[in-house]
Amino acid sequence: MSMVIGFVGVAAAQDESLPAPQESDTTLEWPVEQAPFQEEVWSDGGEPGAGHPDFASPAEHEWNYGDPGIEGPNAQACLQLWGGQPWNDFPNIGDSDRSVAILVNQAVTIDRLSFAVGLGRATDITIRIREVIGAVRQNAILAEATKNFPAGGGAGTWRELPIHFTFLPGKRYDLSAEGNPGWGFNINMMRLYDFNNPTLNPVNGFDIGAVRILDGGAGGNYGNTLTPFFLFCDFACVNPVDLRNLPGNFDQSSFGRANTQLYAQSVVACNQYLSEVRVAGTHSSGNDVLFDIRITGARLDTGGMGAAPNFADIKWSSGVRRFPSGGGLTEVTVNPNIGVNVGQTYFIVLDAFSHPTSGLGTVRATQFNGPNDQYAGGEFVFINQTNENALNDFNAKTWAHRRANNEDLAVRAVFTAGEAPRAGVIDFQALEHHDALITNHGATYDEEGYRLSHIGGAALTTFGTQASRYPQSTALFNNTVNATTRLSRINGAAFDLIEMKLAELNGPNPAPVNFTGFKQGGGQVVHNVNTDGNGPQNGLERFVFPNTFTNLTHVEWAQTAPFHQFDDIVVRDVQGINCNLIGKFTNKCKNGKMKSVVKSGLPGGTVLTITNNGVPAQMTLNINGKGKLKVLGQANIAHTMVIRECPARTCVVADCNGSKCSG
Repeated sequence: MSMVIGFVGVAAAQDESLPAPQESDTTLEWPVEQAPFQEEVWSDGGEPGAGHPDFASPAEHEWNYGDPGIEGPNAQACLQLWGGQPWNDFPNIGDSDRSVAILVNQAVTIDRLSFAVGLGRATDITIRIREVIGAVRQNAILAEATKNFPAGGGAGTWRELPIHFTFLPGKRYDLSAEGNPGWGFNINMMRLYDFNNPTLNPVNGFDIGAVRILDGGAGGNYGNTLTPFFLFCDFACVNPVDLRNLPGNFDQSSFGRANTQLYAQSVVACNQYLSEVRVAGTHSSGNDVLFDIRITGARLDTGGMGAAPNFADIKWSSGVRRFPSGGGLTEVTVNPNIGVNVGQTYFIVLDAFSHPTSGLGTVRATQFNGPNDQYAGGEFVFINQTNENALNDFNAKTWAHRRANNEDLAVRAVFTAGEAPRAGVIDFQALEHHDALITNHGATYDEEGYRLSHIGGAALTTFGTQASRYPQSTALFNNTVNATTRLSRINGAAFDLIEMKLAELNGPNPAPVNFTGFKQGGGQVVHNVNTDGNGPQNGLERFVFPNTFTNLTHVEWAQTAPFHQFDDIVVRDVQGINCNLIGKFTNKCKNGKMKSVVKSGLPGGTVLTITNNGVPAQMTLNINGKGKLKVLGQANIAHTMVIRECPARTCVVADCNGSKCSG
């Protein structure tokens, strides 16, 4: 059982308080002496069918205060959305769907959802998940499932439906159950508890594990005083996720240009770091299949799974990878080694959209329409390009998925408890081209979580393997005289520069290269070298940097005559971020709500930990380096606010009456 939600045990006691349903499939008669309420009824006038008898007035019968003892499959392995409120059983339900509105505090992925009701006739029960904005349920259905249940069981019987969905933190959702034919009057028996918060004010809600219960509803109206029982059931966290070499695996086509240019597989983090990702595919036609592997956060999507890749929240990018022509099935391995939040959904994205010259190929996947879902925690999603010009444009589109077909991408994803800072090699082999051409690769190049960029130059460039100046390995060079090349980590964190290989660019002329390293916290270090002058045909030379080139935010060097090219850059991650890039850090508390804002020069996807009197909460910066965090239920006391990664950034909010601070 996963620890994502924070499950509590639910007793599976037999419901002895209710009479057995009659054999009729139209009307269920309840003996008067056992009726759980008085005969006077009241109308829940805010819902469809107002004026018809609905529920017995809660004030006119005795509530039950003990454990509701709801029974059913897996009841002890799931989270019951009930906070100990008094409850009772009602036969006059009406035909509106019955729902519960929730606020999600932590990402949750479920594969089952249950609803408590006793059935006097065979009924199709449909579970639907919708978004709630403010106190208004939206019409768009994010996910739904329908299952037929025979007559029988008391009001405290779980009706379990398989439904795979990812709930995103900070979002409000409505979980509804509708009967077909309708729930009716004196036909079915529903167990409901006494709770009323019609404005869905989070302060008045209550937390159950990863979610906060806001109110119960009928037909999308939260103006009643009763809330139905639902049961969240998530999947057992899987680590490592390894879908390779399963029976029925096949090559899913077609990926690349000009077909489906974005494939993605969602995974749920089971430990603190995503340390390894593997994907496999083949080349079909045209050029090599070129793509980046990107790790992104998740965003709300109406495509039926609930989530899709969020390109405003790119956590890590690999740089160019390829399925080569004539290479058969090729497995690509990357090691992001990025921090993740346990229980949260992330996407492994294969991005050929960013490579217009990519050929066409396939990606290895699990069996299409197989008998079982090989990975309940994630799904294969994809999208075709229409009029999008940038990755962020896809955030406004609905992605397709293969949930109904039990198909996932055959990935391997490994989560670990933590790793020492690793040494990585940026080798540019993904840029290799077998020709005599000089190929430009644009203003930036990303690999192994690092970025090479030019300042004041035209492009970063490589020679083909048949070119006269090819230095026996694919190397990169800045193709503008006196322009500067910069090396940095994509997430803005610090690193150590260990070594680099250099070769002359134009012939047997020694080339001076002067490196300047910029230290985190301020200060610079310098290292100047000269190549041996033997010419590029004789290969690359290895240069080791002094131990002063540690804890760097970036390194720069100029393309001065007679010019050089570089390869095999060995770097080592340093945990942490560049605190100098944080500009604004403000906090304001009012009416029980603390709002924190950060404006920075840090890259999108950077995660900051904001502590409030020592209690941590995470903020993810957007593509512009900005982040907002809201925490509810704050006491009217002084609050010490600190960015944990940069402890010098701190301030104190005096109270929660509108006070604010900057640090």
